[in-house]
Amino acid sequence: YGSHCIRVDDMAKLSFKEQGELALDTAVFVSNHGGGSSTSIFLPKGASVLLYHTPNVKFDHRYYETLSYLRTVWIPLKDYNNTEKLMGLAEAALEAISGFYPDF
Repeated sequence: YGSHCIRVDDMAKLSFKEQGELALDTAVFVSNHGGGSSTSIFLPKGASVLLYHTPNVKFDHRYYETLSYLRTVWIPLKDYNNTEKLMGLAEAALEAISGFYPDF
């Protein structure tokens, strides 16, 4: 997207080591809430996590609300197919991380 690479991976098919290595080089991580988003623990400082959640349910909200090094954005599951909204959030996330890593 622009000068940035968009990569889609099925984390369940990657080893734990591969998941961690991928996350270390990720600026914007998009996932459903829950266990699938646990790889975000390896994201670099300033990265963003865009999490889809069901209405009134954010299973891991306490975890993400206490992380000071990540920017968390909650996206209602009803917007799952709203590519325009997702790309707008991703652009804002990339702008935010540029303060930490100008060359990201």
